[in-house]
Amino acid sequence: MGDVLIERGAFAQLQESVASALREDRYFSDIRVITERTHDLENEIQRGLSGLAKFGDAAGIVAIVVTPRGKVGKPNLSGPHFDDVTVIVRVLENVNVNMGKIGTKKPASECAEVIASILHHLMIPGFHASLNIEDVGIVSVPQQHLLAYDVRGSTQVTIKRRE
Repeated sequence: MGDVLIERGAFAQLQESVASALREDRYFSDIRVITERTHDLENEIQRGLSGLAKFGDAAGIVAIVVTPRGKVGKPNLSGPHFDDVTVIVRVLENVNVNMGKIGTKKPASECAEVIASILHHLMIPGFHASLNIEDVGIVSVPQQHLLAYDVRGSTQVTIKRRE
């Protein structure tokens, strides 16, 4: 299979495609899905977790699509060809708010499982390999006063060299 070359901005495209795939699923109709590129990220996270600004009639849990990271395994190939691009979606839950009166009542662990099911084998437009959930695809992340999980997937991309 030949490589599909992507112009600059491949990682941003991947990040937004993952966020869009989650937002389009009915499960996330009452869960805030944001990217690290969101203006005033910390404030948006706090608003979603605290219930100060409700999103879709519920609060207490957010999903954050982290900026992808890439590793070049074969630096002699043109491109560069990133053969290990890691995508992380971090789920943060304020359990007291989420399981309370205005919460979604959807546990962070369940949310992480749904994210994994949506993203596994997801084809991103313009990419030559699907996104696949990694061997250790759901990992608990220590967070003070919050429950947190990372859902980890990976793909490949070759970025077209500027002419």
